[in-house]
Amino acid sequence: MTAPTPGTAPDASAGDDPVVTLTGVGRTFRRSGGQQMTALQDIDLTIPRGSAFGVVGESGSGKTTLMRLIAGLDRATSGRVVVDGTDITELPEKKLQFLRRTLQVVFQDPMGSLDPRMRIGRIVAEPLSVLRHSGIEHRVAEVLQQVGLEADIVHRYPHQFSGGQRQRISIARAIAPDPAVLIADEAVSALDVTVRAQILDLIAEIAARRSLTLIFVSHDLSVIRRVCDHVAVLQSGRLVETGTTAQVYTDPQQDYTRRLLAAVPRLASSLQMARSRAAARKPTESPTLGTAGRNEDTE
Repeated sequence: MTAPTPGTAPDASAGDDPVVTLTGVGRTFRRSGGQQMTALQDIDLTIPRGSAFGVVGESGSGKTTLMRLIAGLDRATSGRVVVDGTDITELPEKKLQFLRRTLQVVFQDPMGSLDPRMRIGRIVAEPLSVLRHSGIEHRVAEVLQQVGLEADIVHRYPHQFSGGQRQRISIARAIAPDPAVLIADEAVSALDVTVRAQILDLIAEIAARRSLTLIFVSHDLSVIRRVCDHVAVLQSGRLVETGTTAQVYTDPQQDYTRRLLAAVPRLASSLQMARSRAAARKPTESPTLGTAGRNEDTE
């Protein structure tokens, strides 16, 4: 493992079949008054197909901007972004439709990403409707069950569920169109440690079962270590270190990575305690979910 330098290709360990490739990518924003702010600078990164790839950094490191560029939600100021063999850097919006099938995102705040006026069935069906998918009702029931929820919740609204349950609904919506790439943007940071353990296990299980490429964006190296096999470390818009998760954890090459590791509490024990507490609870029937009640209903 080596720390990347500006303008050089990423380590060969990234694999021979990339699903995402960024070359010399930069993103600047113009503030009021005309001042420019650089969010990303000269990023070279390759994400192997089928990998679980973590992107980690402190607040302001550029990790969410990077996610938005990959998802086609924003455009790079410089460089090239290639997703599943297609250069999307300057692709017109109408030609980005393939991304809606190839790539889906689970956001940090499930309540903010779920329309409170829409019933759950319509929320989960939304990407299927956009893609004119057949058998929508059956597919919605199928993915709800895959994330541990009952199909009969389709007539209810987001406010009737706990944070963990809403995140399960977000995951169901994301996997409904059967994407090749799943991006989780701080997907567990708003949840308590008990629910976090359950959602992390669910995301990892779904990614493995479906052979998805998982891109997990987080400020928490302990979370990245739990679910990812590769990791890229961002600092102030620059990629400072990349490699396998085991390598970065056991032999960090950069002082910044060492500081991140020293500053982040070891969550392994907390997650284990969360599992023990969850296992000690007897599943109870939820007043809003009927037979779909889970431990996280007590969140």
